[in-house]
Amino acid sequence: LHGAQSELIAEANVGDASLFVISCGLDRYEVPFDRMPALKSIPEAERNVFEVDEDGSYIHWPGRDIHVDLDSIRAAIEPEWRMKALATKATRERRYGAAVAKLRTAKGLKQSAVAGLSERQVRRSEKGEGTTYESLHLLATAHRMEINDYLREVAEVLNEIGPASDEDHPRRQLVGA
Repeated sequence: LHGAQSELIAEANVGDASLFVISCGLDRYEVPFDRMPALKSIPEAERNVFEVDEDGSYIHWPGRDIHVDLDSIRAAIEPEWRMKALATKATRERRYGAAVAKLRTAKGLKQSAVAGLSERQVRRSEKGEGTTYESLHLLATAHRMEINDYLREVAEVLNEIGPASDEDHPRRQLVGA
């Protein structure tokens, strides 16, 4: 209906030491359990105990609370897809860091004024270099906000910034395309 056949899971089965998946676009994938850390952690006796989400967006192992979607499967077995996923993640993290910086600046808060974080840690978060929940909580506290309110404001700033452009794409920056 939405043209997402290649993004949704139609069927999944376990055989030998692999997960076999068919997308709604009839693409077939085989991923060995030891190729994905999340899957590797599932004991053999529990590998068959999963459910495909009713809309096909992921496979869920309820006993372990593990969710796997087609993107993570493709990233595990297709090097090109993995590179694309890493580039997308880096872009998303940079945009998120820029939103954190913009909000901090708009509130008149200096990088050095965040209790519990060094100025360097704040700068790294604002560059999108691995912001943790703990650092977001400290930033929220520095803004005199509850974490949920702070995250909501960061999301609003992200909406103001708009979607990522081609210039934000790290792979294009690296190759000069």
